[in-house]
Amino acid sequence: MHVRELLLGVERMHGEVGRFSAGLKGHIRLLANSSSLNGFIIPSVSRFLAATRT
Repeated sequence: MHVRELLLGVERMHGEVGRFSAGLKGHIRLLANSSSLNGFIIPSVSRFLAATRT
């Protein structure tokens, strides 16, 4: 159940981040435990930022 909620949150995040990269601006608040933050979120956000800077 928790994994399902986490994955739904990640899908929502991708949609919000995609709209941001298309020129829409807003705020995204990420809440995660340190394991998720270091293992998944930081690498994903890093790849997104690198892709949007080119």
